[in-house]
Amino acid sequence: MPRACSHGSTYVQVPGGDTGLGQALQEGTAAEAEQAPRALDIDHLSTGHRPGFGYTDVYEATSRLIEPVIEQYETDVRRRLVQGMLDAAEAVALGVLGGLDACEGDYDGNEVLCYAAEGLADTYGYRIRELMRTAGRAVK
Repeated sequence: MPRACSHGSTYVQVPGGDTGLGQALQEGTAAEAEQAPRALDIDHLSTGHRPGFGYTDVYEATSRLIEPVIEQYETDVRRRLVQGMLDAAEAVALGVLGGLDACEGDYDGNEVLCYAAEGLADTYGYRIRELMRTAGRAVK
């Protein structure tokens, strides 16, 4: 059953009930995954013509900043899956997707997220969803 996090996004509850480490892990990950892209410094957006590489538009430059942030969570999910910690991997995956959803449309004009495409969870959470699907734990 979907529930609301303290920061307003919705998520699907992990197995194990309302209490426990899975719930805390999911909520903590959601808060971190929401804050991480918001904390990116807009001064690090590198756009324009780069000799030998061509033109980099602001949207591509934004992806170059956001992807490494999400990759750390992807690495964590993969590590937990390899170790057989399926519930923990699912909690992290759901937390990341919930955190990215919470970022949607709620930022001011001086944030990197202003230049990110809509549907952050769809765009940047794709590989995490694929990892979970491959492990037999599809998440949305």
